[in-house]
Amino acid sequence: MVEKSKAPVPEVGKVYGFFDNGIISSARYEEVTITALIPYKDANTTLIAYWKEDTEYWKEDTEGMPHLYSAETDYFVKGFLTETEEEVTFVRRVDGGWFSLGGWSGTLDWDGSLLTEMKEGE
Repeated sequence: MVEKSKAPVPEVGKVYGFFDNGIISSARYEEVTITALIPYKDANTTLIAYWKEDTEYWKEDTEGMPHLYSAETDYFVKGFLTETEEEVTFVRRVDGGWFSLGGWSGTLDWDGSLLTEMKEGE
């Protein structure tokens, strides 16, 4: 399973930064509010079809982009993008961070470091 040295699991109700397609720029930045945490073991076995869709996206994205998505995740992290008003689902990246699935893929800035990096580079 995912190692303890990885990025912490985000908190439900907390607002984080999100970078569309993982591109660190102000044009790709918006905020995401975490709405739910679904343990992988539950999503994979007992949840309704809505969550089953996430497991299928994850399996497809993992196979198609093994350099980005980890082969294992401990949670599906559900979020709502403030500006675009879209739901997103994050899973583990190979480096232990979080990246969303499907059409609204992007990096979760779980500690604010990417926003700081962006501001320093402007």
